[in-house]
Amino acid sequence: MTPGAPSPPAVLDPPAEPAGGAAPPLRRRWEVRSPWSLLVGAALFATGLVAGRSVLETDVFWHVRLGQDILAGRGLSGAGWSYTTPHSAWRSTEWLGEVALAAAHDTFGWRGVIGLRLALALMLVGGLGVTLLRGKSVRARALVFVPVAASAVNSIEERPQLLSFVLLVWVAAWARTSLHGGRPVRWWVLLPVTLLWAQVHGYWLLVPAVLVLLCVCRLLDGDRAAVLPLAARAVAVVAVACVNPLGPSLLVAPIRLHAATAIIQEWRPSNAAAPNFWLLLALVAGLVWAWSRRGVGAGHGELLYAAAVVAYGFSALRNLTPAALLLAPVVAERLAAVWPEREQLGTTERRVLGAAQAVLVVGGVVAGTVNALTVPAVQPSSTPLAIAAALRAEPGPRRVVNGYNVSGRLLAFAGPGVQVAVDGRSDRYGNRYLLDYVGMLNMTPGWEGRFSELAPTDIVLATGTPLAYHLAGHGWHVVLTDQGYELLQPDDPTMVPTVPAACLPGCL
Repeated sequence: MTPGAPSPPAVLDPPAEPAGGAAPPLRRRWEVRSPWSLLVGAALFATGLVAGRSVLETDVFWHVRLGQDILAGRGLSGAGWSYTTPHSAWRSTEWLGEVALAAAHDTFGWRGVIGLRLALALMLVGGLGVTLLRGKSVRARALVFVPVAASAVNSIEERPQLLSFVLLVWVAAWARTSLHGGRPVRWWVLLPVTLLWAQVHGYWLLVPAVLVLLCVCRLLDGDRAAVLPLAARAVAVVAVACVNPLGPSLLVAPIRLHAATAIIQEWRPSNAAAPNFWLLLALVAGLVWAWSRRGVGAGHGELLYAAAVVAYGFSALRNLTPAALLLAPVVAERLAAVWPEREQLGTTERRVLGAAQAVLVVGGVVAGTVNALTVPAVQPSSTPLAIAAALRAEPGPRRVVNGYNVSGRLLAFAGPGVQVAVDGRSDRYGNRYLLDYVGMLNMTPGWEGRFSELAPTDIVLATGTPLAYHLAGHGWHVVLTDQGYELLQPDDPTMVPTVPAACLPGCL
């Protein structure tokens, strides 16, 4: 190579014995060619056990209720849930995911939600296995698949985000192909999938982001012909995503949401306490090691792609899993190229492995189904059903000062007469309200005025919350303790003030 010339792009179509660090070709058909392939079946079996557990995720309860509102024709805003006026006009950006959750719940109860989570989880791990283990040197690819699959299973929650994880595996597969000079993702698949995704969850924005990133990567690798098709796809997916109930405002919804996440743990910068932080570092280490082998480094485009994905992952805790999914196929290809595995299995051995794989897959589905039908539908240790029943029995409306994490459960189980002071729709309230609200719960200076403005009829807070501890014996008393939460009511209900008009625009 002439000094100073641009580095050539890595390719995915090298000869049978790849040289110079080129990634091996992908096989078009999935087949069990190595004992290592059984890891997919084992992972699916483990996924069935984990994903069949009780409903636990905090936000799923209000997602289901909003889906029910949408199906009943009450709109996308969750009107009437809270007795404070929103910081800004709020409508759900995940309406189709919420409708799916509500439909599953209304048809099969909370076990329907478990079943939906189980199906998506199996699709996630199965798709990841096919994407990462397809090709030569399954042994090397398994080094990537096992930790990434474990991370994905650990991230499984019953909310619209789970479908995004499934679709991110698809994005990662075609991004790897395009990065190495392969054919761009097909139009007839890309556009309808993006249209669907945009109605379900905000991670759809990663589709145009990855396409733009690939444009720059291919340009750096000297492949100017690939830039226009990729750029055209990026523009097209943004246009098609605007076909939704919110219209073009969907494009700025993540900005609005990010501006109201000060109290939400998953939006905070990544740190070493998160297991996925170390997973992403391990993927980077594996990629760097592969680049260093045989004296051949990566192309400029691949370097940029890896750097951009890693930077995205480290920007927030919630981005670690998507970043790992996007980077994993590239790492698997590079490790497979520098650590080849000789295939010596005969037809009989492959058939035996295929049968074992089928047994594991079916076993995972059966185990998950049995688990979903036998475990408590809703995790009892985190759901104060007795408190919800007590509130439901009270004459409404009830104005409840509540903890952020219990809000969805109250909305789901305490009846339509309960209105909360805060819930999981953080962008409805805004950072100022949320920070002041947490300050009130922790009794920071000025909390008395904030509490009086909210004028609650009931309080539901975690046991030990400073506000609950202080109010018990100071005009309020604990009526009920349930699953780590306390229900407090005033000693003299007639002394509870009405909500002042000044509170309605967002009194805090």
